[in-house]
Amino acid sequence: MYMKKIFTLLALALFSTATVSAQDYNLFPAEDVDANGWLWFDSEAKISKYVGVCDEDNYTVDPNGKVVQMAFANITPDYPETVADPEAYGADTEGYLITDPEHNLENMKKGAIILAPASGSMSTNGGCLILKLPACATISLYLSSEARMLGRTLKLTPGKDLSVDDSPASGNAWTGSTKVICSKASLFGSLHSAGHYEWTTAATDNNSYNEGVNFVSTEPVYFALQNCNKYAIFVHGIKVTTSQQEDQPGGGDEPGGGDQPGGGDQPGGGDQPGGGDQPGGDEPHGGEHGSQGGGSETDGGESTAVKGISSVDIQGTAKVYDINGKLVGNRNGQNRLVPGFYVVKQDGKVKKVIVK
Repeated sequence: MYMKKIFTLLALALFSTATVSAQDYNLFPAEDVDANGWLWFDSEAKISKYVGVCDEDNYTVDPNGKVVQMAFANITPDYPETVADPEAYGADTEGYLITDPEHNLENMKKGAIILAPASGSMSTNGGCLILKLPACATISLYLSSEARMLGRTLKLTPGKDLSVDDSPASGNAWTGSTKVICSKASLFGSLHSAGHYEWTTAATDNNSYNEGVNFVSTEPVYFALQNCNKYAIFVHGIKVTTSQQEDQPGGGDEPGGGDQPGGGDQPGGGDQPGGGDQPGGDEPHGGEHGSQGGGSETDGGESTAVKGISSVDIQGTAKVYDINGKLVGNRNGQNRLVPGFYVVKQDGKVKKVIVK
């Protein structure tokens, strides 16, 4: 009887150890995430702390950059930029934008990294979200869009152009410097339909020919999500876990302070099913539109908001883009614009302008 108790206690101890070792740790500190572990891009402080640009010279991850990086759309001649805006509203759960009369503000999330659109539907040259991770157990992304979400994930190597997949044409071994892991960008395959999508399996989803190849790792790994549709994808929040406690980003050699606790009041739940492999066109509700509300200047000024058909004064080499990355003005003088959200680029600064 005594030996049986010892064996039972030993078994319980081993089970407890195994349970602890299987625990996942949130990559981001508790003060910046909500109760469910989500980091939302809903404050300038969190964006400043965690978000930066990629290695734009080599068009890939910057191994010395922020944990979250943005990559422009690889479209000549303007190369539309991916931007982070804590004031931008994404699509509502039905896919309507803030400028659509049918929109439901209560079903919209505020604050996002806005992935620049591709040159067309099913095109692999749109803007990217890049994650520079010290290790990875899971990756979750909260997305919204006015149209079907077409995208692909890529495994990156520093210094190697993300637009060049040099992995083997056959076989599962990842030997190339860049490899497409999961592609959902076809007539019959998409990440999700228009609206909201809480994607909790981004680290492990892959195409059948990449079976067993994913982003789960105890070593540094570099993840990218690329927009493959001609409409913007809004990344409102992310959640990354690791199998062991890692140094949390936002300090050390990563610039950008801002240890204020984040908003965290947006629910992390998403009751919409994943997959979204419905066939059909990629036009959003209301046809070819793409303007949306939001707007705060990244250079510290105030947003411009005026009533009715308005104009933006373009000086020198400034350029004005709509939310889908289309260049709508690049000359001196007054440029009349329909109501919507615009990005003005000049002298290395970006100003977001609301025209009402």
